[in-house]
Amino acid sequence: MSRSTVSRRAAVTLLGLLAGALIVGATPLSASAHDQVLSTAPASQEHLEVAPTEVSMVFSDAVLDLGATILVVDEAGADWAQGDVRIAGSAASQGLNGDLPDGRYQVRWRVVSADGHPISGTFDFAIGEVAPAAPDRPASPSVAPTLQAATDSDSGRNSVAEPSFILIGLGGAVAGFLIFVLILTLRKRTTP
Repeated sequence: MSRSTVSRRAAVTLLGLLAGALIVGATPLSASAHDQVLSTAPASQEHLEVAPTEVSMVFSDAVLDLGATILVVDEAGADWAQGDVRIAGSAASQGLNGDLPDGRYQVRWRVVSADGHPISGTFDFAIGEVAPAAPDRPASPSVAPTLQAATDSDSGRNSVAEPSFILIGLGGAVAGFLIFVLILTLRKRTTP
């Protein structure tokens, strides 16, 4: 086989690998592989007559007991959570500090999904006699700084990084490495 034939085959192989890496890297993957909240107690936007003693969530798969955080924040920004978050399989719960006064509350949560990725979100509920939310102000208080980066602006939705960006970077690194190997191979064969 001549050098030009070997060079062409190597170039075609490299281009095929590069195209495959780019196709895989550019294919958007769904974030649905991460756990999702199936239910909350109290339910999102529920209006209770009596204050609950805890808040809880059930996820689509078991969550890991790694740095789980659940805050129950009133309109003034006070956190009413008491004790540690309890994780039991696919359920996470948080005890509350005494009887919560009438008012609106936002539950701000962050747990680690079964696949190892942190997920977070919020949901709101109200207790007792509360005036309807004013139309010119949001019903939910602002997000606490410790959870702000991980909490989506829509209540109850999970925030996760788009995995396709990771694959694009990985595909680019593999393509760069393959080009480097091809150049070294071609230089070695053309050097007398």
